[in-house]
Amino acid sequence: MWPVTTCSVTARVATLACGRAGIVLAAVVIAFSKYGTALKQFMADSRVELRKIVWPNRQETGNDQLVVFVFLLVAGFSSGVSISRSPGHAGTDRTRG
Repeated sequence: MWPVTTCSVTARVATLACGRAGIVLAAVVIAFSKYGTALKQFMADSRVELRKIVWPNRQETGNDQLVVFVFLLVAGFSSGVSISRSPGHAGTDRTRG
């Protein structure tokens, strides 16, 4: 383990400060470029569109869930019946032993 000296601590702090300054500088450059302007416009438009959404209430969600559950039961039962009546299905022909 290397001994921690003032120089190594100062170098680490300087490296972190330079890294953070670089990130801030990159953000400023991007913010004022055409890509940054387009990104800001996209974010603003997205926010407007998200406010237009009408979310279902608890009762509507429960009704939709019930409809899906019943449909799955009917679909499962009908596919189960059709599989059990197919000629190649194992276990349907009980006359052979």
